[in-house]
Amino acid sequence: MDIKVGVLRGGNSLNRDFSLRGGSHLITLIDRTKFKPFDIVVSPDNKWLIEGKEVDPHKYLDKLDVIFNTLLDHSHGNLIESFNIPHTGSSRLASAIAQNKLLTKEVLNTHKVSVKFPKHIELISKELSSSKIIELNASDIIKKISFPIIIKPSHGGTSLGITYAQSFHELTDGIALAMQLAASVIIEEFIKGKEVSMTVIDNFRGEPLYVSLPVHIMPAAGDQHLHIHSKFNQTYKTDSPGKFSEKEKMELSEIAKEIHTSLGLKHISISDFILHPKKGLYFIETNTVPLFHKDGVVYEGIKAAGGSERELINHLITDALLGSHHLV
Repeated sequence: MDIKVGVLRGGNSLNRDFSLRGGSHLITLIDRTKFKPFDIVVSPDNKWLIEGKEVDPHKYLDKLDVIFNTLLDHSHGNLIESFNIPHTGSSRLASAIAQNKLLTKEVLNTHKVSVKFPKHIELISKELSSSKIIELNASDIIKKISFPIIIKPSHGGTSLGITYAQSFHELTDGIALAMQLAASVIIEEFIKGKEVSMTVIDNFRGEPLYVSLPVHIMPAAGDQHLHIHSKFNQTYKTDSPGKFSEKEKMELSEIAKEIHTSLGLKHISISDFILHPKKGLYFIETNTVPLFHKDGVVYEGIKAAGGSERELINHLITDALLGSHHLV
């Protein structure tokens, strides 16, 4: 009997289109000899749709054996966990911590993970009640952090709401944008170096914690950093395993594992770093739900080691089932 896999995609976050696209692609990768996929689209108003028809998630979940979750807003974590149904990805609590960049830093510092963080200042969004207050904060910031400056929301991923500022005007505009997306805004020094992604996968290829080869991500010509449009349109370039020394590869691998375990993550995580040529490795963020679209960064380090997109997706389903003591 086929194991029924519900693929959750869509949701109500501003990253909805990434989830729709990634979920649609991974459905094509599911092994039909073992699994029967069900495409579940979550609408912006949180309705569950199967082939365009609304279903009651409380009743529908009982019909499924496992959930493959590609939602980037984590809004349905409580519902899935309340049914005790196997699902890919980390718990709602671990995902929420990983999504909060400041909380992540606190946890990693507590666990003494040996990685640097860019110098930063936090602003509380609700205290930025006027353009004058934003300008006063910006004036104080440039006394402490030199241009260029990165402005980002404290929550989220996919480079949503990130600004690369080289002037006072760009700084104030970036703060105004980021404060609309999260409870606080992070003002961060810009670290110029190689952007690197590392994927950690539980119980993959005979290893309890498998770390992919490094993926060097290069922004499109003219861009100083990866922004949301380049991620969605995939205008960036990648190189895996990239031009890294054996020492750098080892450091990236070990720190990616430490981050995964320190945050209590499950099944898969993808961590981003900047490798400065003189100052070394800086941690940027970790995502618990990677972007699963075709030729996405999450696949590149695995393909460079002889693997495939199909191998990864079917492993994640199997691992979710085995972790819940379901037979595959």
